[in-house]
Amino acid sequence: MRALSIITGAAAAVLVLAAGPAGDLPSRLEGRYTHSFANGLVTGEHFRSTETLVILRTAPDAAWVDAHLEFFNGHECNISGVADARGEALVLKSGDDELSRCTLAIGPGAGKDRGKLVFVADGTGCNYYCGARGSLDGAAFAAASRRPLTPAQRRKIVAGDDYKAALTAHAAGKPAPA
Repeated sequence: MRALSIITGAAAAVLVLAAGPAGDLPSRLEGRYTHSFANGLVTGEHFRSTETLVILRTAPDAAWVDAHLEFFNGHECNISGVADARGEALVLKSGDDELSRCTLAIGPGAGKDRGKLVFVADGTGCNYYCGARGSLDGAAFAAASRRPLTPAQRRKIVAGDDYKAALTAHAAGKPAPA
């Protein structure tokens, strides 16, 4: 098994490359992933939460990524933008200042995370996208939860202002808007 360092710097992390079919990574990962679980509030209320990850291929080497994660007491993480394929990971760069600068890699996990898409976040700016109890780093979605995007879902994404702004920023070589 090969390992690839997808994020450099003090918080370097490694994702193990999963053997996969030939072809562009964005096409292989494209779809809607979900994870539902029991959640609650400090008041004792209980409810069901559903996290989502949407990946839509925009080019052979890039994809729109939109992640929504939920945590205890109603805290969330939300991040989206165009990610570049780097080896076997999609790498999203977001934010243009110290507060919001985040590099997020999403790729196949290994070991206990085998069969999952794992998030590896670099930089304290990734916290900008999360509530107090949330973190992008270490989040994971089961690959088996992937469902194809419907034509209606595709149209809704492509018509969205966030999608258009992210494509414009990516084409200009800038990080996704925060």
